[in-house]
Parts: sequence; C-alpha cells; structure tokens
Amino acid sequence: MRTQFRVFLALLVAAGVLLPIPANAAPSLLEVQARVRDLEEQATTAAEGAQEAKVQLSKFSPFYLDLP
Repeated sequence: MRTQFRVFLALLVAAGVLLPIPANAAPSLLEVQARVRDLEEQATTAAEGAQEAKVQLSKFSPFYLDLP
C-alpha cells in the first residue's frame, strides 16, 4: 500500500514537471496600439453621439440651450 502511494506521488510530481503550464503572455506592442486606436474611435463616436443628443434636446426644450 505504501509503495503504491509513493509510486502515485512520483508520477504526480513527474507529470507536474513534464506537462507545460500555459503561459499568459502579455499583449504585444502592436496589439496594445490597436486596442488604443479602437478605444479612441469608440470615445470619439460616443462624444459625437452625446453632442447630437444635446442638439436634439435643445430643439425640444429651450431651457437646455446652455448645456455644457
């Protein structure tokens, strides 16, 4: 029984050493730059949408003409 346990532990250790652990590699510079460009485009689109909403709101309510 003890020998089986030792064999099991030895196999477990060997498997841990031999099996590769998947690495979580950091994104490359090009991937980061692409993500930044994408986020900038999303921010621009959102800002344009907000400005359009202010224009539409000002048409319906003259009290909101001085929106920031």
